[in-house]
Amino acid sequence: MTEPDHFQPHLSDRCFRFALVESAYPLLLPQFIGDMLEAAPSITLNTAAWDQTTFDGLARGNIDFGITGKDLNPADAMLTMMPPKGVRYQELCQDHQCVLMRADPPRTQGPMG
Repeated sequence: MTEPDHFQPHLSDRCFRFALVESAYPLLLPQFIGDMLEAAPSITLNTAAWDQTTFDGLARGNIDFGITGKDLNPADAMLTMMPPKGVRYQELCQDHQCVLMRADPPRTQGPMG
């Protein structure tokens, strides 16, 4: 009853709880944290590592936001790719990985695969 009808970032002093995979810290946080703190200078951010309890924490409201990746290891798919009912998600970005090396590397022969 005491919460405003809509979020007013410039007036908020709320602590937001994030769960992130390790790669999100250097790759994604710098992309939005500056704008976020400029728009809401009095908020605080509490981050934790993404783990097997993150989806449950999101569903229960103990975690506000999560950032994960689509894991290439099928054994880890349930940990990162299968949000339970009640957890909404949106793709933030896609990346493409590659290997760079000089034209005549000393330890490779033939195609990499």
